[in-house]
Amino acid sequence: MTFEIFVPWVVVLLIVVLLGLFFSILIRKNHRMHSEYDERQKLIRAKGKSVGFMVMLVYYAILALLILFDVRIPMYTDTMLLVGIMLGAGSAAIYYSLYDAYAGMNDNAKRLSIIAVAVGAFDFFVGLQNMMSDHFVDSHGMLSRGIVNTLLGGIVFILGMIMIVRNWKMKHEES
Repeated sequence: MTFEIFVPWVVVLLIVVLLGLFFSILIRKNHRMHSEYDERQKLIRAKGKSVGFMVMLVYYAILALLILFDVRIPMYTDTMLLVGIMLGAGSAAIYYSLYDAYAGMNDNAKRLSIIAVAVGAFDFFVGLQNMMSDHFVDSHGMLSRGIVNTLLGGIVFILGMIMIVRNWKMKHEES
């Protein structure tokens, strides 16, 4: 593909990124964390969503620059887009768990963390199995689509491990 085809899309992407950064700075200045303790989880989740969105924006900006300069990325387009979504959602979820906002007051945090570790490990190994059956790199020299399962499983597994460590730490701080 030629450089002229990507220029309008890159300009639009840069405008969207700049508008997103402008509005996030504007919102951050006008909305400080001045709430009661009862709304702490809601505030942490809102901050986590903004962190996840910024991670996704940075990923897509880097991806746009790589495409702009004709750097060959050995991944299919749909895979590259899904990776950005997974990185954004994963970083938001990890932010929630680091600040104890992943489980509600009546939720069983221990059960949630065990389920996250089990699902993450299962999805990670399914992804590895898919990648091995596709021989990791397909006939076109691209990474196989099994990388999506592997990456998602790794993110959920890491999230579950963080949740388990936080639960253990909170349990030992109480006693």
